[in-house]
Amino acid sequence: MSDVLQLARGSMPAERVEAVELHEIVHDAVDRARRRAPAMRFQLDIDPAVILNSPERVSRAVTNAVDNARTWSADDGVIEVSLHDGVVSVRDHGPGFAKEDLDRVFDRFYRSESARRLPGSGLGLAIVKQAAEARGGFATAANAPDGGAVLRISFGPPIDAGRPDPGIREPAFS
Repeated sequence: MSDVLQLARGSMPAERVEAVELHEIVHDAVDRARRRAPAMRFQLDIDPAVILNSPERVSRAVTNAVDNARTWSADDGVIEVSLHDGVVSVRDHGPGFAKEDLDRVFDRFYRSESARRLPGSGLGLAIVKQAAEARGGFATAANAPDGGAVLRISFGPPIDAGRPDPGIREPAFS
């Protein structure tokens, strides 16, 4: 039910927006995932980044992205999480996205054929996209060339000494 409320809220004018230490949110999301899946390995490559956004919205979205990777990874699998230039990248080494699903993974209530047997509402990645776009960011999904899925998320440009970065480039997939 909280997923439905999160999505219904959208970008509310009364939402608290402040300087958010994105690197701290990423570390917290990974720490929670580690507690839920102690055999799983997380490889982190995180640079500090401060953005202007809602801390609650960003935390929920990063947690959803990491949980999605955890869901599709083997119990003893590896999840790679990076943060560079204000862009969070979460990569698992699971089956990846089916080609027919790639254009729909961020749709509300969409569940791939393989996800229908798992618990969930189909709102997790929709919340990620909504949170990213609420302050001028983006969310992309792709398959890694050697297997697994990659989510890349920007929650808006990083800020430097109180001045917004003039723009953020979406990184190319390698």
